[in-house]
Amino acid sequence: MSVYSANLQAWWHTLSSAWQKVIIQALDLEQGFGLNDLEYIFTIEELHCVGLADLSPLYYLPQLQCLHLSHCQVADYSPLRALPNLRELHLTYGNNPDVGLLVGLQKLEVLDISYPSGELLHQEDLIHLKQLKEVYLNACRMETLRPLLALDQLEIACMYFNPIRAHEVQNFQNIRRDCRLMW
Repeated sequence: MSVYSANLQAWWHTLSSAWQKVIIQALDLEQGFGLNDLEYIFTIEELHCVGLADLSPLYYLPQLQCLHLSHCQVADYSPLRALPNLRELHLTYGNNPDVGLLVGLQKLEVLDISYPSGELLHQEDLIHLKQLKEVYLNACRMETLRPLLALDQLEIACMYFNPIRAHEVQNFQNIRRDCRLMW
């Protein structure tokens, strides 16, 4: 066994059973997972996670392109910064995610932070996510569409259940005729 394999196995044994299950499912090896299969974690491009609280295992998955985190009560979202290839991020029904932590994700095209348990932190940092094509911010307590006006690539903005005034919606639609706004 190489030092690399030994380190990977040691890391595996530090993971919670919930994280181990997520990774085994992503590898589609529920029927026959063995420690030798750990080398394939670096091929995982999409993860579906429900109910997790710790995102630190993401540091070992920089190749991820799509991440679904649902009903996760996360205290520290900073491991998301370790995902330079992330194209889709779905943080639904979680606790207050900090948009400022996403600014460095240069390939992010789809962002869904719908139905957080509290107010979306640093909403104004959405203007820095220039490559976004789709944004889903349902029930995020957003009162303005201004940050979305700066997103030239934006094609879809889904903003249901936010206290946005009708005149602001009309202004957005007049300025961004190429963006489908659902409100």
